[in-house]
Amino acid sequence: MRFRFRLESILRLREKEEEDARLELVRVRSELQKLEDELRMLENEIEGVERDFEDRMREGMSGSEIREWESYMKMLKARRMKKIEEIDRKREEEREKLSVYLERRKERMALEKLKEKRFREFLGEIDRMERRMLDEVAERKHWWSGFE
Repeated sequence: MRFRFRLESILRLREKEEEDARLELVRVRSELQKLEDELRMLENEIEGVERDFEDRMREGMSGSEIREWESYMKMLKARRMKKIEEIDRKREEEREKLSVYLERRKERMALEKLKEKRFREFLGEIDRMERRMLDEVAERKHWWSGFE
């Protein structure tokens, strides 16, 4: 007699779905990390440009140079705001993917617990069958010993 879990194919499907969800979560987290790195680089660039501007202001700048600097700073700050918005959207996507992953994991774990329960029941049934056989053997031995 061999243990057979009737829902094994569903369990394998749930494992695959969980792994797919985990990989998707990893992908989104990687993209989020990349965006955060890009934001840090952009903020460093803004700080550097601001320092350069202060240094050049001390040396003296023309009105057109100041306007160019202001225009460049506006562009950098607009890029920073856009990057922050991208990060916010990616964080929301990460929360969604995490939720899906946790749900898939919960489904798989429920099936695995059911499989373990059924396996324990199977072992109990095997144990009961073995005891019945041993009882029968002992009963027959006792019965046959009465004829000797």
